Amino acid sequence: MRFGRLAIPVFNDESTYKFELGKGVVLREGNDVAIFATGLEVYESMQAAEMLATDGINAKVINIHTIKPLDEELVVASAKECKKWLPLKNTPSSADSAVRYATHSVQTIRLRY
Repeated sequence: MRFGRLAIPVFNDESTYKFELGKGVVLREGNDVAIFATGLEVYESMQAAEMLATDGINAKVINIHTIKPLDEELVVASAKECKKWLPLKNTPSSADSAVRYATHSVQTIRLRY
């Protein structure tokens, strides 16, 4: 659970957005690379997508609110669409968690497709 928060922009329309446990949100469409982010890394991912766009790289940015449960359907569909993907997370256990859900996604893609 995250209690502190830096002053960063809100990406969802607060009047219509409804948080759902285990469901990610596509914040930016793209088809060259999918960036899966949680927490403060969502803002960094949006900035990175803007920079990549100046080089002609169209990045899809997905806010993965929860890793367990993981929005497996969105992760698999986005990874399949983009062929390249990057998981980002900003907690001390970020490497373990990011690798865990990235590996799970690849295994799922192999099993389904």
